[in-house]
Amino acid sequence: MGEFLDARECHSKGGLCFYSLFNPFVSWPVIIGVHVIYIVLVVLLRKWMQHRSALNVGKPMMFYNVVQILLAATMAIALSPSVKNRFFNLNGRFTPTIEFWIFVHYCTKFLDMLDTVFMICRKKNEQLSFLHLYHHATIGLIYGLLLRNGMGNGAAFFGAWINSAVHFLMYSHYLWTSFGLRNPLKSTLTKIQMFQFFLCIVTSFVGSFL
Repeated sequence: MGEFLDARECHSKGGLCFYSLFNPFVSWPVIIGVHVIYIVLVVLLRKWMQHRSALNVGKPMMFYNVVQILLAATMAIALSPSVKNRFFNLNGRFTPTIEFWIFVHYCTKFLDMLDTVFMICRKKNEQLSFLHLYHHATIGLIYGLLLRNGMGNGAAFFGAWINSAVHFLMYSHYLWTSFGLRNPLKSTLTKIQMFQFFLCIVTSFVGSFL
């Protein structure tokens, strides 16, 4: 597989530049359908749990956290070489490696939806903020559209990389506290998350003018 130096070459192809076999996974039925199912499931599950006691999902959550830690670490490490390429890799080369791992990152956004399911099952309604639901109902859509339009590459790597790195810290925290242990760096983790959002907004804004 070669490299595309010009983003317009990828965009003109439609779909993924290097992995066209993954195009069915970024089709409209998948991109829209999964997110509609998520919203419907949230509404129905909350209604079903309304008059029920919280479920014990401790062990499934531990397994889930371990899977998320491994996935996040793998993606962060795989994408890290691109960090040194220019400023946030803006106007950087479109490569098969970046596209593949952005696709993997896109797929993990569907797995992340289980966060909401676990919250509802545990009746942690105070955690079901608008921001939480909005994030999970849109982030997969964003990456799906990027990949569908041949733009899941180049500067788009930064959001996937930093999000994977932060997710590694987040799910490590969740796993740690699931054993009844206290994390003294919890407040620091929240600040890191906010800084991540800020950097992603900056790169998206700057990248739109390049």
